[in-house]
Amino acid sequence: MTHAAPMADADGVFGDWQPSAEKPRCDCPAPQLHERVWDSRCGGWTDYQYRCMVCHHSFWIEGIDS
Repeated sequence: MTHAAPMADADGVFGDWQPSAEKPRCDCPAPQLHERVWDSRCGGWTDYQYRCMVCHHSFWIEGIDS
């Protein structure tokens, strides 16, 4: 199940950035990928934001939703 419409970052709470084992999606010669969890305030959504701390490219992966 995916979001019916985009949700604002403010509609949830972010966790802290942590190093990630996910494959980077940028062209950095030495990417340093970190991830953080975003949980919606309503409790129905958990998604994951990824960011290369070198070039600042970011992407999201939707989690399994409640």
